[in-house]
Amino acid sequence: MDAKDIIKLNNEKRELLSDVNKEYYEDMLSYIRLSTNKSEQQTEEVLLELLEHLLEADRNGQTAKEVFGEDLKAYCNELISEIPGEKTSKNVSFIAFLILDLAAIILIFQGVIGFGLYYFFGLGNNYFSIPIGSGLLIVVINMILLAVTIMIIIRWLKNSSFKEKKTKNGLNSYKFG
Repeated sequence: MDAKDIIKLNNEKRELLSDVNKEYYEDMLSYIRLSTNKSEQQTEEVLLELLEHLLEADRNGQTAKEVFGEDLKAYCNELISEIPGEKTSKNVSFIAFLILDLAAIILIFQGVIGFGLYYFFGLGNNYFSIPIGSGLLIVVINMILLAVTIMIIIRWLKNSSFKEKKTKNGLNSYKFG
């Protein structure tokens, strides 16, 4: 079974949890999945195993804290340390995909905007060119900004896990936005 099949199975089985254990499990799930440098396959296998333990605990009338201990964050950190890292080749291909995808998005928007400015407002030229130096500089700056933004979002999401007092969804969405 590959990672996508495990995720699908996990989503189906998660609905069988009680409300209390489902909330605990979703915190654990998001916290563990946000450990981005770990093997996706191994991570999903660990999450499925956690889910199986919680389903058994539900049948016995126990909560996640009774099964895994009071400090679920520490338990998750221990699990994360045991999960092997992702292969370097997979990380490199993913980063290359992101760079090419970002470059394609930049070029598409620049082409559409240039086309619109020329044909609708008579501004610019009817051809499209990007000097190599400034084009690469734009891609590098955008990649750095994208990486920083993603790291901030991941850190914020990880820090919001295991909070006793959850904020309302509207407030969370506002902070996230």
